[in-house]
Amino acid sequence: MRKTIVAIAAIAASGCAATRPPAQPPDNTPLHPTAVIETHISSNGLKGMFPFESNERRYVRADMSREESSFKGTGSFSGFLVNMFGPGATAVIERPDRDLRWTLDLSKNQYTQCPLEGCARPAAAAAPQQHEQPQAKREAGCELRVARTHFSAKAGGPEQDVNGFKAREYRVAWIVTLRDRKGRSSTSTLRIDAWTTPLTREMREALHVERIYARNYARALHGRDGSRAREHPGALPPEVAKAMLGYIGQLSPRDRAEMLSVDRRLERVRGHPVRLRVDWDYQGDACAESKPAAAQSEESKSFLSGLGSMFSSKKDAGQKGGSEPLFSLTYDIKALKMENVHDGEFLVPKNSRRVKG
Repeated sequence: MRKTIVAIAAIAASGCAATRPPAQPPDNTPLHPTAVIETHISSNGLKGMFPFESNERRYVRADMSREESSFKGTGSFSGFLVNMFGPGATAVIERPDRDLRWTLDLSKNQYTQCPLEGCARPAAAAAPQQHEQPQAKREAGCELRVARTHFSAKAGGPEQDVNGFKAREYRVAWIVTLRDRKGRSSTSTLRIDAWTTPLTREMREALHVERIYARNYARALHGRDGSRAREHPGALPPEVAKAMLGYIGQLSPRDRAEMLSVDRRLERVRGHPVRLRVDWDYQGDACAESKPAAAQSEESKSFLSGLGSMFSSKKDAGQKGGSEPLFSLTYDIKALKMENVHDGEFLVPKNSRRVKG
């Protein structure tokens, strides 16, 4: 076993040395105003499985964008797999003005070129294999419907510095009761600690550029049909929505939309979010497989305890022994500004090697 680990480490070290890209020549292309958005995401994973961290930097103009991202698993197993065999740092350049998308592997100094909508793939390769996420055990053919909702938002403590922004905290609770045809209920409890800051003129300009780009992107793909405009993440990060809907299971399109309708209710929260701490929990027996009465009683106690912890402070919940939520994620905006950026950022580096997409 020890020899195997040493061998793998040696291969990894030699691979890193071999794929280290050569130094890039100076970028002497013209500078133009560009929206720059930087974000950091960290999560404990769903039920503690596959925790991760990611960093993203986006450069956006009216008719082009560049998105650089790096991803790593932070658990012992997921970290080994992702850091060892994952793609590392990547960049995607989208050019609606030229109907092109370039995907750059920055560690290997190579790229693929596709139309803006992406390259056609064989049916077998259309859906890449992903880690299977945990799901609740459900009764076959059982349907869930939204029965009741509750939303509350209140301001937290005094103004603080968050990621370089002067921000104020809002504590949000979004509770959705789901019921099946047998009258059994489950409750989805979403708690959001949102730190928001007033929008400056520069921030408004950056967001305006991003909106223009979204419209131009949609037009390049679908003509002038604005109904198919590109979706942008709202107040609820897409990673959270994916975890919630994947775990809960079958919902009608209307009920799925209601589950995620926290965005329109957050309009009463003033300012633009620069940090979101999201905790999500789901408890109850709607559509659950049959359980002995004793097991159902224990689940009910856990359900009530979980709800109570969502409305208490994290410190109090810890002192009372409150359980951890199913899923937690922290979303930080590190930068939202306008900057002069070289045109070369929206082009493939000259010494990059093209590979098949």
